[in-house]
Amino acid sequence: MKLITPELERRFSEAKEDTALDQTLFLAKFLNPCGNEIWYASEYDAKTKTCYGYVTGREYADDWEFFSIPKLEARKLHFGLSIQRELYFEEITLEQVLNPICLSGDFDFEKFKRNREQSEELER
Repeated sequence: MKLITPELERRFSEAKEDTALDQTLFLAKFLNPCGNEIWYASEYDAKTKTCYGYVTGREYADDWEFFSIPKLEARKLHFGLSIQRELYFEEITLEQVLNPICLSGDFDFEKFKRNREQSEELER
């Protein structure tokens, strides 16, 4: 699978880079179908074919890093699989990556707090 398409490359060139950290916009998501690793790309350099973004699912810690698209594309996994690009990925911010429950839009934080308070009352 080609991880960076011409349309995606164009979108990276249009994106603003001067945003607050928690509002960093991720334009692409790559994942390991045989593991936990997920690469969220916020920047792409077409000359070096390198992305910068947030990587999750590693053994040591989630972190910001540069990653090479050709290396991801060349990575061979079990069962003949390879690193995949999420085809229907909608652009999201770092805040949404770190708080995935908010992505559904159905999450009512006030209701969550009330339910938690009620549960604590019952336990007493």
